[in-house]
Amino acid sequence: GLLPGIDFISPMETLPVIPADTGVIGLSMGGIIIAGLINLAALILPLLAVTAMMVAMIRSVVFQEKLDTTIFSKICDKMVLKVFMTELIITLLLTGIMVIIVGAATLLTSSSGSEAMLLGLLFSLPVLIPAIIYLILRLSLIPIGVAVGDIQCASEAFPKTKGQLFNVFKVFVLVFLLSIIFQLMTQIPTFIMGIEGSAMSMVGFILLFAAMIIVVPLHNIGTISMSHLYKKIR
Repeated sequence: GLLPGIDFISPMETLPVIPADTGVIGLSMGGIIIAGLINLAALILPLLAVTAMMVAMIRSVVFQEKLDTTIFSKICDKMVLKVFMTELIITLLLTGIMVIIVGAATLLTSSSGSEAMLLGLLFSLPVLIPAIIYLILRLSLIPIGVAVGDIQCASEAFPKTKGQLFNVFKVFVLVFLLSIIFQLMTQIPTFIMGIEGSAMSMVGFILLFAAMIIVVPLHNIGTISMSHLYKKIR
């Protein structure tokens, strides 16, 4: 110590020493690649399974067929992959448009730093919201058309949805209202479970279980409703 009775310790001495051969640092390039592939598969496989279920429901409604549950065993089916890629492209398109609109509004603001992005987002809302809503309504029927084989290329996509914006909007409003009701159905039991008392907790748990039984099968009501709409205009 520099003074009697007082020890001055360097801040670096107080930090824990992390061995260089632990964690990600210790992984070889092959290990990092394998870990990345595992994480990618863990992300994509559930999405493919959801897409397979969506394709099965769409084809069941449009073609009035029995729900094909065997599609779960072939989530890499060509039709499933086409619908999955279609939804991915639509998502990237919407994201890109949002970035362009917000970025342009950000450049037009005179602020700098973190405030620029906030102001850019604020000023872009009058253009961003109508544009995104229009594109969602216009593009929402395209995955269904791909699933039933009506749409084979990009040039066939927009004509299928021409003149159907209001019908699609009505379905979206219905699904939005139902989703709010379903959310309330799950929140009320959770609130009851938070009340003190084992009896109330048990009542809340039973109500939550009952709500999940109702909500889970109806989770895809949007897909079913859009499929019925597509069936009428097909």
